[in-house]
Amino acid sequence: MLLWLVIIGLLVRVAWEDFKYRAVLVLLFPILGSVAISHAILLGVFSIKDVAVNLIIVTVQSGILAVVLFRRKGSWKLTGSSWIGWGDIAFLVVMACCFSTANFVLFYSVGVVLVLFESLLAKMIGFQVKHILLAGGQALILAIVYLCDHMQLGASLFMDVSIFRILLDGITAL
Repeated sequence: MLLWLVIIGLLVRVAWEDFKYRAVLVLLFPILGSVAISHAILLGVFSIKDVAVNLIIVTVQSGILAVVLFRRKGSWKLTGSSWIGWGDIAFLVVMACCFSTANFVLFYSVGVVLVLFESLLAKMIGFQVKHILLAGGQALILAIVYLCDHMQLGASLFMDVSIFRILLDGITAL
């Protein structure tokens, strides 16, 4: 239970720092990843195979992005890129340690769409949106998912169940 609360607290901290400063303290990512892995191991749901596949997905996606950037800018550097920041990639690596592969792909896909939709909606309302805060937005969504999965303390994230089912169960329990 304590690690579950620590994970939620760290996720909220990542979101807050990303929203407020558009940067996240680098130390938060390895701490969050370590706590998430420890929590999953203690719950008996950790799968190194799932994490390895998730990390391969992140690596392939980062590689494709690097090639696209190279073709457009003639540089392999992501520094200063307006496409995706190092904090976003670091958060992807942390997320890879929090899910089974099916749930990782589902959460990542839906999370990106929700964050993009939120940014578009904010722009339509009249807020000035200079950057899409992907890591912060997904950290907040992941904190909500952990809260909705309070009966399992987050163990369901490593089981190939629909995250939508977790959210529905969590909302109906309120």
